[in-house]
Amino acid sequence: MVKKSGILLTITIIAQLLLFLFAFADLGGSEFEKWLNPEAAADLRQYTGDGKWGTAAGVFVQNVTIGGYSFLSFSVLSLFFLFFYLLHRKETSLALKRSRIFSQTQVRGESMDEKIFSPADTLIGADKALLWLEEKLFLEHDDNVALISDNEISGVGKTLIANIFAGRNRDRADFLRVRLGERSVIDAGIILLAELSADTGQVNSLMKLKEVLTASMRQSAGILILDDIDNDEASYLIPETTNWRVLATSRRKESVQEITNDLFPIEHFKPNESIELFQKLLGPSYKQESTQEYRKLANTLFNNPYGIRVAALCLKVSPEGADPSPLLNAVVVPEEDDAPIENEARQTLFQVLKYAVSLLSEKFPASRNILYDIALCPNGEINMDDFIDWQEKMGLSKNDIQEALKRAHELALLDTELVTSVSDGERKMISLQTPVLTLLRKSDDTERLNEFQGYIRETLSNIGLSEKQKGRLLSYLRHVILLQRENRYALETLYSDFFRDLFISKYLLWAYELGEDLLYHLDIKEDNDIYQAILGNQALLFKSWNMIDETFKVYKRQEEILEENNDMEGLFKCYGNQALLYRRIGRNEDALVLYRSQEKIALSMDDRSKLLQSLGNQAISLTSMERLSEALDLYRKQEELCEAGRDMECLSKNLGNQAVIQKTWGRYDDAIELHRREGELCRERGDQKGLALCYFNQANLLKTLGRIEEAVDLLKMEEEIREELEDLNGLSANYGSQAMIMSECGKLSQAVEFLRKQADVKNKLEDWAGARICYWNMGLILRELERHDEAIEQFRVSIEIGERLNDPEIDEDRNFLSTYESNPTR
Repeated sequence: MVKKSGILLTITIIAQLLLFLFAFADLGGSEFEKWLNPEAAADLRQYTGDGKWGTAAGVFVQNVTIGGYSFLSFSVLSLFFLFFYLLHRKETSLALKRSRIFSQTQVRGESMDEKIFSPADTLIGADKALLWLEEKLFLEHDDNVALISDNEISGVGKTLIANIFAGRNRDRADFLRVRLGERSVIDAGIILLAELSADTGQVNSLMKLKEVLTASMRQSAGILILDDIDNDEASYLIPETTNWRVLATSRRKESVQEITNDLFPIEHFKPNESIELFQKLLGPSYKQESTQEYRKLANTLFNNPYGIRVAALCLKVSPEGADPSPLLNAVVVPEEDDAPIENEARQTLFQVLKYAVSLLSEKFPASRNILYDIALCPNGEINMDDFIDWQEKMGLSKNDIQEALKRAHELALLDTELVTSVSDGERKMISLQTPVLTLLRKSDDTERLNEFQGYIRETLSNIGLSEKQKGRLLSYLRHVILLQRENRYALETLYSDFFRDLFISKYLLWAYELGEDLLYHLDIKEDNDIYQAILGNQALLFKSWNMIDETFKVYKRQEEILEENNDMEGLFKCYGNQALLYRRIGRNEDALVLYRSQEKIALSMDDRSKLLQSLGNQAISLTSMERLSEALDLYRKQEELCEAGRDMECLSKNLGNQAVIQKTWGRYDDAIELHRREGELCRERGDQKGLALCYFNQANLLKTLGRIEEAVDLLKMEEEIREELEDLNGLSANYGSQAMIMSECGKLSQAVEFLRKQADVKNKLEDWAGARICYWNMGLILRELERHDEAIEQFRVSIEIGERLNDPEIDEDRNFLSTYESNPTR
């Protein structure tokens, strides 16, 4: 298959060369053009005790204009072979066969910024791995493959090979990458979903993660790089769609066996490859007479590719020059004879890394803290802009930060990438090499961890932050939480500072786990207020996931604690929350029982406000059950209490609710009178929005009674208020009502104008379905006015919107318009 493809390509190239030779002989030139592709609303209970909580790819198109037709046969021949080559290539390359719906994050293999980073090409002994990946992912179309270490030692070059493969093939496929390492699979999945601009709020389990990830990835195609897998649960990151294949890397074969059995082991260097790398990196400074010492140093490092690379780069910048003796003396094989060889290899690698960090710190003292700060990040990885912003806020200059990063990169302590995505454009990422991260994580620097936490909190408060930036910061926060999970007081601060941000940003699973971490450390009796606040929020999270049984379990747990502590205030709220949930699932009888329990608590506490609340909620439940007489009795009882306590806001709502019942019974005059009284109270209280709603409700009742002029006057008054308040939703409903009245009165031109206004508001609200209806209704009225061209235009606009919305009625509408266009006067 590959041979046939090569023959076709060779013939095609020869034909093209002949064509262009003759073409250039005729013309002597060509023209080039470059084209560029182009339920969170619920209140969050917060503890306030002690005042503490409260690419575009460039495509070059060559246009060659031939002066005559003497070479037409060459052109036809060339295109003939080109057609068959591309057809064959289409069959053999999945990457070319797939249409790209949008360009996902692409990992580039080249240097990130020539000013700061310009790594040497140190890829030695990896040709076989790259060819294997080429064959598996582009020719044989394997779904999933993996690069693994020949043992459990890091530094053999798996990630480097994966990144270079992605960089070399980014024009053939889109690449989306996430590094697992110390991240949980859930965390890695949330990061992937954020890259896909998908909603993470419903992810509450591994199964849900797989479901949401699969749905998101069905909209695109490419190769997913899962780097540094150390958990057999990584299979949950594999979408159930053939659009995406997976390239995994891991130190343990067992970790990827659930993903694939197609494995390529990356081995340590052979001795001659180690010497080749020393020669390549040291260049002219390589000491030929010290070859045996270089070889000994490589053997001491067990010919680990990364260790040799760091050693060579240290020698390159060392004051002693490229003499390997000082470094060879610093790297000593452990003396334990019974130690496994992988432990010895790890220890010698750490020793050369310590040497490198020490060498770097001597020249650039700030670099040590910079490296430690990067190590605080998840997987020792952070967005470049975020990191510079953080370090500048800690007093370092941008130039010093960049210089330190450059030097760390020159010693191969730091890895860099340039990634591109549709939503973010180009982003620069910095990350510590895995062995460096392991080394630095051995130190515990609480002070710097707190400073990192402070930076996250301060930056999240910036109202100009994009959702992508917020998502990145919250992923850093998630890692801080994991590092602090044994520290009760740190978790308490984290919860009070960040729970709301996690909730609103829809990182709900992280919010839930933060609550569970803190609950584990709390004492129910001594920390009752905090405990209750967290339980309430945990219930909110379960409710947002529509996990009703789990929500009730949390509320019942909360209820038991409150009863034991005789906390009537808390119990009243707990009953109310449960009743609200019962109403949501249609169990109004159960809700009514709890609201009556609330009434008893309110009476025992002699709390008028709570009593009014419980009576109103009981009436709402009874209304939902169509027990209107009982509901009205409760509303009248509530009305008396409101008047006695001069609670005008409650009384205003009460009158409106009574009017609804009177309207249901067909007692329109009684309902109008109740709305009139409600309006007076709204006017006295300065409640303009409430007053506008009163006018709207009265107007519709007056219209029902045929009192059109009064209805129109009230709608005009409402319109003025809505415009003053810039209440677009209210204006939309108002315009719709006025359009309906004008239409029923035969004032069709005025009805069209109100519908046009309503359509404009719907567009501002991005209510496309509502706008579609407005345009269609305009078309119907314009047809009645025999303004056929205008009517056809409105129908077309409505149909265009319907096509974008995949409206099921679109075919029927198209047929209607086709008939109308063929004979408008019929």
